[in-house]
Amino acid sequence: MNTLGHIADAASEGAVELGFEPTMPGVADDPAWLAQCAAELYDHALSVPSHGYRTWLLERVCTWMGAQAALWRRRHHRGRFHSLTVAGLDRAFPQTWERTADQNGALAAAYRAPGRAFDLSACQLLSPSLTERVLPRFGIAEVITLVHHDPVTELQTEITVFRKRRQPAFAQRDRACLEQLAPVLVGAARHALLLSRVQPSSPHSNQATALVDEAGRLYDAQQPFIQTLRETFPGWRGGKLPFEPPREPGMHSLAKLPLNTYVEFWGDLILLRIWPQHTLDVLTDREREIAKYIAEGWSYKLVAKHFDISPSTVSNHATSLYGKLGIHNRAELTALLGGDG
Repeated sequence: MNTLGHIADAASEGAVELGFEPTMPGVADDPAWLAQCAAELYDHALSVPSHGYRTWLLERVCTWMGAQAALWRRRHHRGRFHSLTVAGLDRAFPQTWERTADQNGALAAAYRAPGRAFDLSACQLLSPSLTERVLPRFGIAEVITLVHHDPVTELQTEITVFRKRRQPAFAQRDRACLEQLAPVLVGAARHALLLSRVQPSSPHSNQATALVDEAGRLYDAQQPFIQTLRETFPGWRGGKLPFEPPREPGMHSLAKLPLNTYVEFWGDLILLRIWPQHTLDVLTDREREIAKYIAEGWSYKLVAKHFDISPSTVSNHATSLYGKLGIHNRAELTALLGGDG
């Protein structure tokens, strides 16, 4: 199964009744509740295995909302769903949920009004069979659903929470909780995913990072990545990258653009890091070393002795780096490096 196919975590392997009861007050009762939830989700981004983080996240939502099951789906606006996670649901349920979408008033309303939570029992149904026959077959009695829309990545994240008994029924308090939790859940999932890909020992791991596909569509991105794009391309408002991502792994300097990129491939996706170019980024490592000593006043002969190479080789390096930097002599190099820091 490829990365862009449906990705189901281990909890979807069979029907598992979570049976959680709420352990925290709702948002309306305690303003600190949301902060506590966020802290727990972010704190566990490393301790919970990355392949099961969203399942664990949904289990926490069930705990906080007194539910027994939950579903998470993602897609680009009007595109096909490319990821799926469930907790406490039969493995056949997601296909049924998709097949009955045209009967689901709550789902339709959620996609029309992103950010708002809708209760299935309070929405108009195009067919009563969904609540009378389909959902009872999976033991589901109550449903609320919400769609979170990210205008930058154009990703839509559908989060649906289920109760397998009618008492207590979902109420306005529950909808308010889901509406306030949704941005936190999406942010925590993004944080955990990128954290799992950004290893401290990997090249340029300190640079702003995103996951994109070959067409340049964003799947997840750190805030510094978005900020760098906005500063470099003031007219960019989100969606696809404003440049074509490199097709080869490794570091690249974008032609006619003041950005460096670093690329790794992760299945069908690209791990892309970006950072602003600096003056010496166009030089090779050896050229940067030689430029430093020339700017400090070393002679070609002294530089040659330091690197155990011939003075003519140093001269060739100097000619090359002068051309790349658009300068002509030592004085211009010294001035340039003094300003470059």
